[in-house]
Amino acid sequence: MALEGSESFISTCWLCQVTFLSSSIKIDANMSHPTAALTLLSSSFQRIATRADANDAGLCDSDDKRSIYALVWSCLVTIFACTYLVVHPSLPSNKERKSWWRLVFRRPKLMFITAMAPEFTVVLAVQEWYKARYVARRYRKLGWTFIHAMFVQMDGFTVPSSPDPVSWYRAGQFDVHHIPVADIEDKSKSDVLAKSLLCLQLAWFILQFAARLQQRLHVTELELMTLAYAFLALMLSFFWWNKPFDAQQPIMLPGAPGDEEEDEDEHVCLVDDPDGGRKKVENAAFDLGFAIGGLAAAVFGALHIVAWNFTFPTHVEQLLWRISSAVLTAIALGLCALSYTSWTHPVVSVLFMGLYCIARLILAVEVFALLRSLPPKALQDVGWVKYLPHV
Repeated sequence: MALEGSESFISTCWLCQVTFLSSSIKIDANMSHPTAALTLLSSSFQRIATRADANDAGLCDSDDKRSIYALVWSCLVTIFACTYLVVHPSLPSNKERKSWWRLVFRRPKLMFITAMAPEFTVVLAVQEWYKARYVARRYRKLGWTFIHAMFVQMDGFTVPSSPDPVSWYRAGQFDVHHIPVADIEDKSKSDVLAKSLLCLQLAWFILQFAARLQQRLHVTELELMTLAYAFLALMLSFFWWNKPFDAQQPIMLPGAPGDEEEDEDEHVCLVDDPDGGRKKVENAAFDLGFAIGGLAAAVFGALHIVAWNFTFPTHVEQLLWRISSAVLTAIALGLCALSYTSWTHPVVSVLFMGLYCIARLILAVEVFALLRSLPPKALQDVGWVKYLPHV
């Protein structure tokens, strides 16, 4: 306590000297008005005393304080991981391979789409997961594992007779026993350890968020948006866990179809299925994708609604935040409802997409604009020492 008091006294004296020197010019210039000079010095000492009281209250303790730069950097790094490192693109198409600029901007384009509408990326991941699961179960006697099925989903297999990739519904024409899983996993630019570390990074951000709530520290709107991205990124990691990351070159399959003396049901190609098996699978994947994607979008919007009663610098900004977050949640619930009905209308779809994009842009701009006016508790760091066992 004595050391803290001495440090506070020394800092106060130093501030007094600086204030006096800065005020001496005005005192010399206004020597005929000593009352004005004394008033200036008095107000300066009053400001210094107020700052010292704030230090004693612990509001400006540098050990428990985080900067706005650290806050923004942590959120941007997490959002980058959620929109770039988690997304598993398919192999480049023949058109993309012919143009270097298409290959360069391929990943940034996917990153932008995921940043603007992460729930639609969830829809795509669920659809690929469902169709890969179907292929792996139906053609397991031909050597199709779930990883083989995921690779065919991302246009990973080709045949000598055609430059186009093998579609997932033609998987029954090929026996892939001669292609080990290790050869497919070798195409991936990320292994299980890297994916696990990425998930741990996202989990660590969520843990920090929960700790701030438990210690009743202020949570910024930027952190709320980052939490929403982290939630959807964990969903993407689940559905794309066995999908090779950023594979570039396909694997050549033999041109002959699978052995036709086996069970006929195992080798029927969905493209020639008289029962319309391909369309049934695609419809089921579509419905499941939009149902799960709609729920994910509803959670994404609901996390923004958490800031409904937050303190905003102006009433207009608060109103814009409330309307935009409500629009996101309402459109998401509408997608869930439409996934179980056959009713669609182009005008309604365009209207929904327009409102959705406007709401997302408003929220994306507001999270950074609101950083200009943060309460003191928003810059206080989590006190992790409180969670350590001690006597």
